[in-house]
Amino acid sequence: MSAQVRFDVSSDAVALLVPKDALVNTPSGQVVFLAIDDQAVPRPVTPGLAYKGYIAVTGELQPGDLAIIRGNERLRDGQAVRIIRKHQ
Repeated sequence: MSAQVRFDVSSDAVALLVPKDALVNTPSGQVVFLAIDDQAVPRPVTPGLAYKGYIAVTGELQPGDLAIIRGNERLRDGQAVRIIRKHQ
């Protein structure tokens, strides 16, 4: 037995996407570390749907925030960070 199913999931909802590597699991939930004034600042987030290597999140993030995606598993709140931008 087989069935063919089609779902219409189109929506006009706006979502904030972060690279999947930006999410860090902690004992208190998931966070995204932001680079603010050369320091790592954790922001709690709730992940949503995934799309092409990105995750929709809700939380205390704004468009344009600099999410840390490398070495973020060992960061601590307030730790000094250096921003390296990779031009593509």
